[in-house]
Amino acid sequence: MIAAVHIFNGAGLTFRAELFIVTSIIAWTYLLHAWFRRERIDYRYLNADGTVKQTKHGQDMYWDLAKCLNHPRCPVPGGMGANLSFLLELRHEIEHRSTSRIDEAVSAKLQACCINLALFAIRIDIV
Repeated sequence: MIAAVHIFNGAGLTFRAELFIVTSIIAWTYLLHAWFRRERIDYRYLNADGTVKQTKHGQDMYWDLAKCLNHPRCPVPGGMGANLSFLLELRHEIEHRSTSRIDEAVSAKLQACCINLALFAIRIDIV
């Protein structure tokens, strides 16, 4: 999340919000992976036969943020989850088409995402 904030506050970039969104989604995903690991919940994708799904390079495939948020034991409260769902939708837009100058339009949502991560990490005692 620190990297996301540095990117957003950096001068000279014309797509800071997009970079913040992608980087913050990675931060949230890693935070939830840490929580699932601590709770001994397997957060890897499985094949139909129960084996662990692998990347093309033979590494285990871990859940994306949407899958983490949809797990029945996910500890993310409603408002934080809604903020992340909003950012995930924006990330899909960023991934599949160009966006134009969204920094000012979404800056409050980005600030909420950053503050939420800090508060959530303290709440679940993963700092």
